[in-house]
Amino acid sequence: MISLLPILLVSYLAQYLDKSAMSYSAILGLRKDLHLVGQDYSWASAVFYFGYLASAYPVSYLLVRLPIGKFMSGSM
Repeated sequence: MISLLPILLVSYLAQYLDKSAMSYSAILGLRKDLHLVGQDYSWASAVFYFGYLASAYPVSYLLVRLPIGKFMSGSM
């Protein structure tokens, strides 16, 4: 039986790599290549948090209503 911790580790690692890749690409010319001006880069990095905010309520509702093992295996 597979443990939940390695799956969560991989998930958090992917999130961290996504955020760090965005900051490294900004240093290496993402803003210039995509013609981002003003607050465009800030909005691009905030898209993740908007998705997180939109999915927080449905996920918490499903965690209460469904068996935890089935929900976590389905979401991963």
